[in-house]
Amino acid sequence: EKRGGNLAVIGNLPYNVVSQILFGLFDAAEVMDSALLMMQLEVAERIISQPKCKKFGILSVVAQLHSKPKIMFEVPNTVFRPKPDVTSAMVHFNFARNPRLDEVDAGHLRRVVKTGFQQRRKQLHNSLKGLVAETGHDALPEQWRMKRPEELAPETFIDVTKFLFGPKMPAAPVEEAADAGDAAANVERERSPWVSPRYQRTEKE
Repeated sequence: EKRGGNLAVIGNLPYNVVSQILFGLFDAAEVMDSALLMMQLEVAERIISQPKCKKFGILSVVAQLHSKPKIMFEVPNTVFRPKPDVTSAMVHFNFARNPRLDEVDAGHLRRVVKTGFQQRRKQLHNSLKGLVAETGHDALPEQWRMKRPEELAPETFIDVTKFLFGPKMPAAPVEEAADAGDAAANVERERSPWVSPRYQRTEKE
């Protein structure tokens, strides 16, 4: 920040909170330049997984919307003491602002992605029927309604979100906080849409 540039992050992530840390980094993507991170190979494979693959899920969508991830190399468990039960991997993330993310509200995008993958084997006309009804639509367009969430490209989730909720509205100016309570409220409004206040993790991520 003092040098006027974006951030580069290098680290060996605690394996029990990898997803939570990653979602935090993706939420800060606009101030990120790159990251070089060690994590479990299984998580790394989920990050780079492509549609129609078993490992493609929420983490894949979010990572690929905010960055260009690449597995640089695997790290065998034999290089650690004590030896862990898993193989690790070094993953590089190239953060480049995705202008398509500005088309929709981040909270709406989160709802569509998470709701879709909560029932990943169901077709979208079933898994998203609650959001379809809530937003006043009769049905999803034909090109999406019979697909499962794991079949959609990451940016297609932006298209689905825009259809359901409409384009992102211009942000209202935030008034200067009058006291500590107002300041806390402003921080709460800016909380990451991907990480819950209790940093809960689900198996579907």
